[in-house]
Amino acid sequence: MHIASLILAGGKSTRMGQDKASLMLQGQPLLLRVAQVATQVSDRCHIITPWPERYQTMVQAQLPAVQWIREHGLGHGPLVGFAQGLVAIAATESTPNWILLLACDLPNLDPQVLGQWCGQLPAVKSNILAMVPKVGDRWEPLCAFYRPAILPFLEGAIAQNQTAFQALLNHLPVQPIPLTAEQTTMLYNCNTPTDWQTVIDRL
Repeated sequence: MHIASLILAGGKSTRMGQDKASLMLQGQPLLLRVAQVATQVSDRCHIITPWPERYQTMVQAQLPAVQWIREHGLGHGPLVGFAQGLVAIAATESTPNWILLLACDLPNLDPQVLGQWCGQLPAVKSNILAMVPKVGDRWEPLCAFYRPAILPFLEGAIAQNQTAFQALLNHLPVQPIPLTAEQTTMLYNCNTPTDWQTVIDRL
């Protein structure tokens, strides 16, 4: 079971007012913290961003094996970044069984929980294209597992200017991951200064 991880670091952080990937938490940039977790649960970690040079210095010293993918274009959203990342991964290494897709602004990631989810992947039926946490009626697509075979569906949606993950996942064979209250907290992401202050206050 070959699992590759792909971290999205292409957002403009407009609502935050500063670069989310560079926010410091317990002495480490947020992007580095996410990448450290990703390397614990995947065979190879990739970061896709329009600005590799901006982030390499904060990650490379501790995680030299991280692979960098340059994202083309700005402001297209995570679905487009994911599609570009899948294409790049397929071109540079043997195709993994699964891709763990992560946002760069997940400060509460728990490698033990992700490891438990990884352990469920071999039992997922072959027709299922993704295993995604679900809270209520909403998917949590930026901390989820996808088969590489999802790429044509991503590209089809992009061609029709439909770049919302929720709509796409609602029309594909997806296995939901049930969540405990603690696991829901793990998926907390930071979009605004208030969100970030909530993270700081919990420390």
